[in-house]
Amino acid sequence: MSSTVSTSRKTQKVNPFLPKNIIGASGRKLSKGELHFMLYNPRSIENKVNDVMITLEDKHVDIAAICETWLVSKSNPTTAIIKQYGYSILHDFRADRRGGGVALIYKSGIALTPLSIPKFTTFEGLSAVMKSKNGTKIIFLVVYRPGNMCSMFNKEIDKLLSDLLLKCDCLVLAGDINI
Repeated sequence: MSSTVSTSRKTQKVNPFLPKNIIGASGRKLSKGELHFMLYNPRSIENKVNDVMITLEDKHVDIAAICETWLVSKSNPTTAIIKQYGYSILHDFRADRRGGGVALIYKSGIALTPLSIPKFTTFEGLSAVMKSKNGTKIIFLVVYRPGNMCSMFNKEIDKLLSDLLLKCDCLVLAGDINI
């Protein structure tokens, strides 16, 4: 079985339970277990969206977890540009202040469904689920934690992961937790 360990701008193959009928970023059908995933922290996607999207295309990324999007609204010019590249975006933005924000950017042919998670005090998170043809549930979770480490973060992330693991067959966790 493959495991997922991703670092910024590196891609890994994800879990062998993935369905055979997913279309990859390259436009070809992916073989079983082949899905290119990337974690990326652009520290504001708004001023470099084309660079980010070219990187996703060049690396044949199917799903990217993005930390520090700095987006300030649901629909905006940045999300429109992402869609022009043939990708979709799920994101949680900070409406009250600058910075932060998390997103999942994924090839439009992939069916990701947002999965509601609680708001936490020590980190920002966003999750989505993908269900394979054979019923395998894969949850993608992106986490961004600014600031200093505290014991409350450990409690909150433990609670979230414990809850999510009960809802899926595979959990793909990526993020910037500033340790």
